[in-house]
Amino acid sequence: MIYLEPQGGLANRLRVIANGIWLKRKLNTELCVVWNETHELNCPYHLLLEPIADFTIIPKKRTFDFITRTNQPDSKARFKAKLKNLIAGVDICITDEDYQLIDVYETVRCHKRIYIKTCQRFTDSTEEFGLFKPITTLGLKIKELLNVLGPMAVGVQVRRTDNAIAITNSPLELFTERMRELLAADETTRFFLATDDVNVELELKLTFGDKIISPPKDLSRQTVAGIQAAVVDLFVLAGTGQILGSYWSSFSEVAAWMGKAKLEVIKTLPVTEGH
Repeated sequence: MIYLEPQGGLANRLRVIANGIWLKRKLNTELCVVWNETHELNCPYHLLLEPIADFTIIPKKRTFDFITRTNQPDSKARFKAKLKNLIAGVDICITDEDYQLIDVYETVRCHKRIYIKTCQRFTDSTEEFGLFKPITTLGLKIKELLNVLGPMAVGVQVRRTDNAIAITNSPLELFTERMRELLAADETTRFFLATDDVNVELELKLTFGDKIISPPKDLSRQTVAGIQAAVVDLFVLAGTGQILGSYWSSFSEVAAWMGKAKLEVIKTLPVTEGH
């Protein structure tokens, strides 16, 4: 049995679940996804996505709060962590800190009851991302937007707010420059904009006018409407076929894997030594 607690926002969680499905299938075991509603994603799974036969969803139990990373720095801490985990019903707990130290597949294969708590990938497989399907009401919105966009649509994902690395390495002027190039090559191109910054949306709409499609939405991670809007953004990006994405953002990566779309990460070039 694998207990998998995906952490972070929407894209990070879907990335972890997809990896969990891969692991479950490789080991022919059960997979239970522990869905914890937090400030990063305050919405139940069933209000976002259709069920997938490979796993069951459960809310986080109070006993799971006591589960601790098994691989502790000294023997006393390791013994204490193992004891707490056994009381909580698991043999081993793996977290982000373990990925550079262990082979996740081999570690899981050697234990019966595993708890994985992470926001990171632990396999390169991407086939499992195609299993995710939005709930019907969101699927209709996604289909409608893709119909409006047409066949020459390009997805644009500009990550801002709390992602300092994306802000620094993927400045808006580079997106604007690349979008102008695409329009020069084909003036029928339209852009679907997915962003968490209203100022970015305003500036790009002022620059490109009706070439930008970005319906009004709730940007909050604290509301069901806000998270559902993120699901719509993710699946529309996946359906465009070509995505201009932000550096250090899992959102555009997951969209590309879901839709088998071409991903072009917009980022500054590294500074060459001596220049």
